[in-house]
Amino acid sequence: MGEVRRSTRIIGTRGEVTVDAVMDTGSITTIIPPSIARKIGIRSPGLGTRTLADGSVVKVTTGTVYSIEIAGKSTVDMVGAYHSIAVMQTEQDEVLVGLTTLESLGLGVDPSSGTLIDHGPLLRASGRVRRIVITRNPLAGGSSR
Repeated sequence: MGEVRRSTRIIGTRGEVTVDAVMDTGSITTIIPPSIARKIGIRSPGLGTRTLADGSVVKVTTGTVYSIEIAGKSTVDMVGAYHSIAVMQTEQDEVLVGLTTLESLGLGVDPSSGTLIDHGPLLRASGRVRRIVITRNPLAGGSSR
């Protein structure tokens, strides 16, 4: 099993970047380096820590981006504008896309094949996220039983 990487577009208030990001199901939060945060205009009001896969604890600030796009899906389309992320306090080389972002996009990761799995659209109702399963298209013609 290797890492799963995908082209990821991150849109802030003052710009956007497209990077080759690691799809990191071991991370809850998407983590970006400060250079990207500055470039796209992310303001980081909160301070906290995150534990990385190797067990090390790093300081991060929290912030929001307008949208994250992977595999033709956008967090704006799926859960609305503005998505929480963490910004490393020290420079790193890569963006780690965490589980919250992947689930917001309706995506999963199959590490054995190195592919993303499309779980379909999400429906947000009463503050809870529910998955929509469409078994047949009611708008397509055909007989109904």
